[in-house]
Amino acid sequence: MTHKTVLITGASSGIGLQMAKEFAKRGYNLALAARRIELLTDLKQQLNHLDVDIQCQQVDVTDEVDVKQMYQQAIAHFGRIDTVVVNAGMAKSGSISEQSFSDMRAMIDLNLSAAMLTAHHGLKQFRRQGEGHIVFISSLAGLRGMPGMAAYSASKAGISTFAEALRAETYRENIHVTTLCPGYINTPIGEDMDKRPFVISAEKAGKILTDNIENKVKRSYIPIWPWAFLARIIPFIPTYFFAKSK
Repeated sequence: MTHKTVLITGASSGIGLQMAKEFAKRGYNLALAARRIELLTDLKQQLNHLDVDIQCQQVDVTDEVDVKQMYQQAIAHFGRIDTVVVNAGMAKSGSISEQSFSDMRAMIDLNLSAAMLTAHHGLKQFRRQGEGHIVFISSLAGLRGMPGMAAYSASKAGISTFAEALRAETYRENIHVTTLCPGYINTPIGEDMDKRPFVISAEKAGKILTDNIENKVKRSYIPIWPWAFLARIIPFIPTYFFAKSK
C-alpha cells in the first residue's frame, strides 16, 4: 500500500469521482474537494472499507481564499501532498450567438482561471516540499474550436497551453506535469452533447486516467485509441467538415 496523498478537485461526480475510487483502491490517501460536500461525504462512506485516509472539503475553486485554505487544511491533515489533480470543470453547449455569455464566462472561470489558480498554489506547495506532481484534466475539445462548444474548447485549449508552460518552467525541478485529454466519457458533463463518438464508461476512464497519473506521463489521450491517432489530424481537417456536421 502506497499511502501517498492525492488531492482531487471536482471529486464529487464524473471522472473526478471515478479517479477518487480508483486511487483509494490502489492505497492512496485522498484530499477531496468540491462544492457539493454532501456528495463527498457519501463517497467517503462508500470507501470506508479501504485502508486509506480520506479528507473532504467544500471548496469553490474559483475563490482564491478557498483554494489557499484547501491546501492548508490538506497539509495540516496529511503533512504533505504528492499529487494534485486539477479536475474541476463544466461543459455547456450552444452556438456563440445563442449561448448566454454568463455560461461562456462560467466555463472560462472554472475550466481555465480556476485551474490556473489551483496549479499556482499547488506549485508553491511542491516547491516547499521539493517535489510533486500536477495533473491537468484537459480535453480533446482543446485541439480546435468546435461549433457549439466554442467557450469550452477555448478553456481546454488554454489549460493545455498553460500546462506546457508550467512543464517548461519546472523542467529542472523534481516536479512532474501531466496533461490528460479525455475524449467522450459517459458522465453528466457530456449528457447534452448530440454526438459522442468512441464514448467509454466513466469507470473505464477512471482506470485509464489513474494509470497515466501513476506513470507520470507528460501527455496522453483517453482512451489512447483512436484519439492519439485522430489528435494528429483533427487540427488540420478543413473547417467545412465541422460546419457541415454540426
